[in-house]
Amino acid sequence: YKKLKPDYPGNFNRKKGKHVEAMIKNLFKEKGYTYHSGNYTISKGHNDECDMVIETADKIIFIEIKNQPLPDSFEQGDDIETLRCLGEGMIESQIQCCKHIKQLKNKGYIIFEGENQPTYKLNYNNRRIICISICSQEYLFLTNKMFSENFLESMLCTTYHAFDSNKENRLKNLNELREKLVALVSDIYGNAGANKVFFDTLFRSAQQISTILNASNTLEDFVENLTTPIYISDGSNDVYCQLTNRIK
Repeated sequence: YKKLKPDYPGNFNRKKGKHVEAMIKNLFKEKGYTYHSGNYTISKGHNDECDMVIETADKIIFIEIKNQPLPDSFEQGDDIETLRCLGEGMIESQIQCCKHIKQLKNKGYIIFEGENQPTYKLNYNNRRIICISICSQEYLFLTNKMFSENFLESMLCTTYHAFDSNKENRLKNLNELREKLVALVSDIYGNAGANKVFFDTLFRSAQQISTILNASNTLEDFVENLTTPIYISDGSNDVYCQLTNRIK
């Protein structure tokens, strides 16, 4: 990443993100697993986009693929910059997932169009909705179930500030994204507030998704291998150990 970025003009992260998204989708295609993606209409003149959605008889899984690497200052202990990048990356993906959930619960369906796929109608049918955020980098702490859930729930009742006015400005976008997330959660769950809103949420790296796909024989098998850590922890806090223990 560090070697390539200087050689690519413009927004390297955005370009890299497109390639990561294409890679993830190709992995599903190679396994023969059906997914849907594309744009959908929220209201007249207002559309949104879903990176991927897969479904089984009892589950709907929204997958958002994000490319938000932690900065070099992470290794230097710059807490503000680390918090900003970490928070923005996590919140942006959850905002997208919440938009999908809101649309699905309000209408009972979402109609996807575009991306060279046939128009597809995703029906809610009161199935369990699970949100998976995929990042290109391998951050084990980020893919820890308890960390991600607790961090996101804390964002519903916490704003972040710095004593240094220059650093305070770097947190502005994070707090603005937080307000959008709070509004969406309120729209979807009402007075439920922060009570386990993000229980059915997982963060996974591209490498972890690839490994889980390789270890799965069917789409249903993949979904079970992917989502089991939501409900069961073996104490290892390691996605690969959890997968190995499951498939023994």
